Amino acid sequence: MGKIIYPNWVSKYIERGKVVRLVNNHYYLYRVTSIYDKEKKRPRGISYYLGYITPTGLIPFDDVFVYEYGYSKVMWMKSEKLLERIIGDLGEALGNNILKQLIFRYSKRSYFKIDIKSFSQCISNYSRDFEIIHDEVSHNDVLTESLKSICLVGFRGQIALSKFSDEEINTLNILNINLKEFCNIGDIKLWN
Repeated sequence: MGKIIYPNWVSKYIERGKVVRLVNNHYYLYRVTSIYDKEKKRPRGISYYLGYITPTGLIPFDDVFVYEYGYSKVMWMKSEKLLERIIGDLGEALGNNILKQLIFRYSKRSYFKIDIKSFSQCISNYSRDFEIIHDEVSHNDVLTESLKSICLVGFRGQIALSKFSDEEINTLNILNINLKEFCNIGDIKLWN
């Protein structure tokens, strides 16, 4: 078997201790090492998957994420008037971040990215109004749990919503949520 000639965008990842495997026209990067096998009395190779190589770069294996989406998106949609008020008082950047922080209080796995870390004084001015909206949405714990089970999933640089169960669709219908607007994930900025 002859030596495989890789494209330049693949070969730049090949170095000592790393190998590329071509499977079904896709390139995968592995770190390889060996350990001594006492039973067989010889070294045994071990490989660790590092990621998927594309023309735009390496997509690391740990570049997989799951964030809560359903509850956060519903609360964002239901808090439209509150958000307008906050933005009117404090401006768009701070207003958006305050609403995201209020949502984080109830969903620590939210997909929202917060750009400002501490603004608790500002939040206290809007907490009660947000809690009223939260109580309207969360009057039934089953509905809240159903919403929190709707996730934003990412893999290999792509993002998508998890498949909806019948219960989740029913919950969105009960809350009069426009599914087209709800499913518009658009230009989401994720937090780390």
